[in-house]
Amino acid sequence: MFIIFTPMRKVCLPKGSMFQMGGNCEGQIISCQAGVCWITQEGDPQDYLLEAGEKLTVERAGLVVVQAITDGAICLETSPCLLNLTWVRERFRDGAR
Repeated sequence: MFIIFTPMRKVCLPKGSMFQMGGNCEGQIISCQAGVCWITQEGDPQDYLLEAGEKLTVERAGLVVVQAITDGAICLETSPCLLNLTWVRERFRDGAR
């Protein structure tokens, strides 16, 4: 059996607050759930302004900074990946990590 797995995490951001993601964030999807947020990526000369309902896919590794222009919330999700549940079940049944 195969399923598509997309882990998500919601982050509430008061006006003026900042949220940072480091490391390899390539493929991470940032969606603005409420309010307005400003996003900058390390090595990208362009900054992004997202309003509620808009999304941005991080296209490179490195630091990503999200700042709330208004009170709001973002949702972070990894790119969808396909999991083979049989493999996962067998792997954890055997105690492998």
